[in-house]
Amino acid sequence: MRLYQTLGVVLTLAGGACSADATHNPMAPTGLQRAATDGAADATKTLNIHGTLQTSEIDGYDPATNSLLVHLTGSGAASLLGRFTMVDDGVASLTTGAGTGTITYTAADGSSFTGTASGNGTIDGDFADLADTLTVTGGTGRFAGASGILIANRRLDLTTLSSSGSINGSLSTSK
Repeated sequence: MRLYQTLGVVLTLAGGACSADATHNPMAPTGLQRAATDGAADATKTLNIHGTLQTSEIDGYDPATNSLLVHLTGSGAASLLGRFTMVDDGVASLTTGAGTGTITYTAADGSSFTGTASGNGTIDGDFADLADTLTVTGGTGRFAGASGILIANRRLDLTTLSSSGSINGSLSTSK
């Protein structure tokens, strides 16, 4: 019997809270209620990405600009992406250490996102420490319409042109 009394009190409170008469129910809504929308703005999600990557690159020297034409390929594992591959084509100035390029990350399910990269590096002996910022400008599949910022930090072995490092950042999607 006690269980039924408790349920009755809960149902009475719940029913009263839905009442539009605020003079009799202090839990009743007051003021204007939010209007229903088509949900497009509310569907945007921002998710964090954390992971590791391994890369190898092929560089070509451009003596006219004292820069390297870089083709970088890699793979890794990261939250939100799972196993992924990536391709980066860019230019790195040997005079300033700055670089720019375009990058595509492709998740295991074939969804991908692309963006523009800018970064810099410092050389210490046979190694270069590189920091790149990727500004995500779009995508396909579950990353359609994606935007966000990723930071990749890598240590490149200049004798093998292989590197390893981490990626961190956030990605906003409407999916």
